[in-house]
Amino acid sequence: MKNFKNFISKHWIGCWISASVLFTLIIHFLFSFQAPNDFLTAKWDAGDLLAYASTVTLGFLAIWQNKKKKMILLRID
Repeated sequence: MKNFKNFISKHWIGCWISASVLFTLIIHFLFSFQAPNDFLTAKWDAGDLLAYASTVTLGFLAIWQNKKKKMILLRID
């Protein structure tokens, strides 16, 4: 488990990109089939779901950048 955490911490950008591509492929795969009944019919389009996921991702990116900027400012002072 420790090796896995070390790998993720060293290669987090590649892991994040891989997870994003995998998420996109899963969404594409799920939305390419017709639902067998009305209960399973999607209320959103695939683009709506991907736009939501992208917005959340950009929010996390903004938080990360703010924390990084604060750490740099604290080192200068």
